[in-house]
Amino acid sequence: MSFYKKLLRNLIVVGGYKYSSTLILFFISMITARLLTPEDFGIVAIVTVITGFFLIFKDNGLSMAVIRSDYKYSFWNGTSNLLIGLSILVGAIICLLAYPVAIFYEDDRLINIVLFIGLNTSLSNFSLVSSALLRKNLQFATIGKIEMAASIFTAVCVIALALMDFKYWSLLIPMMIGNILKIFLYFKFSGFIPSIVNKKVIIVSFRMNMSILKGVTVFNVVNYWSRNFDNLLIGKIYGTSSLGIYSKAYGLLQLPLNLIRGVFSSVLFPSMKEKINIDGNWKKEYMNILKILSFVPVPLVFIFILFPTELITFVYGNQWTQVGEILPYFGILIFLQVLQTTVGHMVLLNGKDKEFMIWGLLSATLIVLSVLYGSSISMLAIAQYYTLCYITLVLPINMIYVFIMTLNINRSIVLKFWLPKIFFALILWIFLYKNIDYRFTILILILLTIHLIIDSFSLLKVMINIISKKHKVFNR
Repeated sequence: MSFYKKLLRNLIVVGGYKYSSTLILFFISMITARLLTPEDFGIVAIVTVITGFFLIFKDNGLSMAVIRSDYKYSFWNGTSNLLIGLSILVGAIICLLAYPVAIFYEDDRLINIVLFIGLNTSLSNFSLVSSALLRKNLQFATIGKIEMAASIFTAVCVIALALMDFKYWSLLIPMMIGNILKIFLYFKFSGFIPSIVNKKVIIVSFRMNMSILKGVTVFNVVNYWSRNFDNLLIGKIYGTSSLGIYSKAYGLLQLPLNLIRGVFSSVLFPSMKEKINIDGNWKKEYMNILKILSFVPVPLVFIFILFPTELITFVYGNQWTQVGEILPYFGILIFLQVLQTTVGHMVLLNGKDKEFMIWGLLSATLIVLSVLYGSSISMLAIAQYYTLCYITLVLPINMIYVFIMTLNINRSIVLKFWLPKIFFALILWIFLYKNIDYRFTILILILLTIHLIIDSFSLLKVMINIISKKHKVFNR
């Protein structure tokens, strides 16, 4: 089976389950947005800004190391022990933060919320190696079924608790229930249940993972604050209700990004590992995948930019209309960040752990500075200058440092791919910021779509041909 056929088959399998699960959760969010208030969402968001920072230490690339490495049982158990120990340690640290967080935000309700999140965190790593092994063996259908089952069960719990007036707890308690269910299912279907190993095995596993641990840890730290510093400032400066509004807009940005990242990264990382092992020729395939990937967010970009208020009113109701002011800028970010979702995995797959860390430091510093500047003006300005920084500074760094210098992809191919997209994104930002007649914005969006079609026309024909042949086989 050709690389593209196998990749497409796995994408369809994973995407089918992932999209179904996401649609279920999105439908639930439409319901809970009407049952709960911006204050309820804001109080959860205000806690997770800080506690979420410590959650980035619970994996640190160890699950990816399982996929990347050719070692087996002792390495798996040693790595699993490391992961479980990390999650328990991180959970304990989060619990210790309960009172400081409550004091920082001057809200005693936050104490129990932080303690609950700490307890849930302690359970989070028990099945990571089991999940990684399923991905390593390309058992994406099994992963899809597990995630979908957990999503459905969690969704039912959220609605039930919201109807029983559990307020913000209806967003928290189902997290733990879904976590426990996934642990049980991953153990069952992977056939791997971690066992306690002696200290020597853990030390050896730690040393073998040292390179990826350092690179991913530093990247995750700076990347987390580049993505959440805006939430921290809004919660502190503008209050929980404003943070509830902003977090809804940010959630709509992250929803497709997480969906695409979850599907493509889950499939692409092990698929590219297999491709490298076979013939080492991955660069052309990867750039082709990015061309196809650039089409995925286009419908959302049109909707976010042209119909933000109508979308928010339909999805969440009239109490959330203020989200519509932020959404057009996040529409630009969706298009650009979708193309970034797989880059980090390719850097790690090629063993460039140090470069991965440096890239994260550069990008995060610029984004944090832009958020600081925007926060001195307004909540909307945070979104505006975050987006502008991403277009004019972060992407050029990514283009030169990561694609050309780190991954050694041909310069002309990289520039031909990225420069038009940066140009169109900048024009869209200017039109939005200057409030130029929306008809010009529509024209730019149409020109962008035409560019994407021309840029990947031959690839689209190949993909359509593969899908049509597969469809004929199914209909026989």
